[in-house]
Amino acid sequence: MTIKPRLRRADSFFGIHYDFHCQTTDRDLGKRVTPDMVQAVIDRLKPDYIQIDCKGHPGVTSYPSRFGTQPRNFIRDPLKIWRRETARAGVALFMHYSGVWDTAAVTQHPAWAAHEKPGVRSKRIASAFGPYVDRLMLPQLLELAKDYGVDGMWVDGECWATIRDYSPRALAAWQKVTGKKKAPTSPDDPDWHAFSEFCREAFRRYVQHYVSTMHREAPGIQIISNWLYSSHMPETPAIEIDALSGDFWPHDSVNSARFEGRILAAQNMPWDLMSWGFATRSDAGFKHRTPKTSLQLQQEAALVLALGGGYQCYFNQHRDASISQHDLDLYAPVAEFCRARQRVCHRTQSAAEVALLYSTSAFYREASALFAPWGGTADAYRGVLTALIEARIPVDAIHDGHLATASAQYKVIVVPEWSHLSPTARRQLLAFAQAGGQLLLVGLNTARLFARELGLKIGPDTDEQRRYWAVDNNTLAGLYGKFVKTIRAARGTQLSGRLYVEHDHAGEFLPAVASRNLGRGRITALLAPIGQRYLSGRDVSVRKGLHALLAALLPQPLVTVTGPGEVDVVPRRVGNQLRINLCNTGGPHVTTFTWDQLPPVGPLTLRVRLKKAPKSVRLEPEGQTLRCRYAAGHGQINVPAFAIHSVVLIDP
Repeated sequence: MTIKPRLRRADSFFGIHYDFHCQTTDRDLGKRVTPDMVQAVIDRLKPDYIQIDCKGHPGVTSYPSRFGTQPRNFIRDPLKIWRRETARAGVALFMHYSGVWDTAAVTQHPAWAAHEKPGVRSKRIASAFGPYVDRLMLPQLLELAKDYGVDGMWVDGECWATIRDYSPRALAAWQKVTGKKKAPTSPDDPDWHAFSEFCREAFRRYVQHYVSTMHREAPGIQIISNWLYSSHMPETPAIEIDALSGDFWPHDSVNSARFEGRILAAQNMPWDLMSWGFATRSDAGFKHRTPKTSLQLQQEAALVLALGGGYQCYFNQHRDASISQHDLDLYAPVAEFCRARQRVCHRTQSAAEVALLYSTSAFYREASALFAPWGGTADAYRGVLTALIEARIPVDAIHDGHLATASAQYKVIVVPEWSHLSPTARRQLLAFAQAGGQLLLVGLNTARLFARELGLKIGPDTDEQRRYWAVDNNTLAGLYGKFVKTIRAARGTQLSGRLYVEHDHAGEFLPAVASRNLGRGRITALLAPIGQRYLSGRDVSVRKGLHALLAALLPQPLVTVTGPGEVDVVPRRVGNQLRINLCNTGGPHVTTFTWDQLPPVGPLTLRVRLKKAPKSVRLEPEGQTLRCRYAAGHGQINVPAFAIHSVVLIDP
């Protein structure tokens, strides 16, 4: 058999993911899995890689493993067929493998389970302190690498499934480190955050152990842990994984892609994001599901490609491990859409001048889960991020680890409604402003963290109530939350804007904004909560107010875009070439499962800050030359209406 060379994941751009979380009740495994079936995927989609099921959350393998739990009968080994055909075609094959979530393993080996609280064993999650990784996980991964020759593992059910662990092994380790026999079980306990970090560190050691073992025992194997170093785990990458990846929410996927894509794009590693090929909702128990349209998936893909990432989409396998040919009909137009943009999108570098801080320390302190932004932990952040994006302000998402070098790229850092920052992060943010940066704080709690530098004496909070932010002379934006009762400013602090107690321009008010020079830069605070309000209601007046604040802090931005339609503006660079991605984000993606119509965006006018008249301006993938009118350090470029995604390439 002729073996063609296969791309490494770091060089890959487009793929497809299949899984079905095999169960012991599944029958006739492999019966309809044929070489022609696999070849159809390769011929129709021309993927760089394919990911297929090998062990899902139930802990049951969909190939005849020598280890663990399998269904009763295999008609043929589906994995052998997938490997043989992908190897012939030069397509990499990755395994969907569920990590710490293994229901069968902890059922059969209760001592391997994590404990949700003292004496209460988890029915699905293995302990990172236990022998699961060495007794089952690594034997299966090595079997897949050595016996089947797969290219890599996409390990699911990982950081987001990990829990605070009260198993005997975990408690013994806790006592060894702290001298304390009991571990805290409530956020009110003074040791809660220390115990949470203790459990996080156990998970990090677990991942490092199997990654380093696999790299040593199976040279060339590639390992990805789903959602590692993402919004779930906003840290500087330290474990030697081969790429970053995650599958964003199947509903309201546009906003999920905006958020998750920016977190991964800032990590300076190869990365991709995965759509679900069908729409469903977790809050309804995933009961209702319907296939998305090609149009929806193209829109979701565009937001990932615009940020420089790779893209893949998830479809279910049948219970016998075969696949649906109908999914190929749906996904083939998406493949063509992505490939048409690969040359101008993949592995670009950010040119954004505004960054929004996704605070590592605040996230870990406020999150209910160990590694997941669920339960509203990131809602205020996502609201501010969405408001900035929808105000057509190019913005990156950075975490604490990026602050030391932030001044090299960003002119404005926004800190959105966090109630805690680490001393190091606070010091670095102040250094950023003192060096000439603009520091914008959003929300009263964040302002309190910098009250001294703002020159403010901030009184007690009100109960949760309404206030009305005068975003201009005519518009009062209704807000709800806690506000300050009294505020006093020192000399040199400028108070501006108005937060009215009632919906009345002539009524009682307190200042909305405080600002003060700090070194060569400035620190500004919006003394009102806007994130949750924007996330839940998309209030245009809130967006206008935030846009006005940013315009004052960054009066000469790299790019401004005017014209009709909902459009994300994502400037990127490759060398000296500026590439401005324009993404149509219209459509009812927040409220509707599926749709098949999307109004075009434009025509648009771009005003781009340039040192000189450019040599050329092109619109891709249309291949159209655009005219640039250059004067006084700015170029004006008119962009015709487009359907989903176009990129303006500017050669200096």
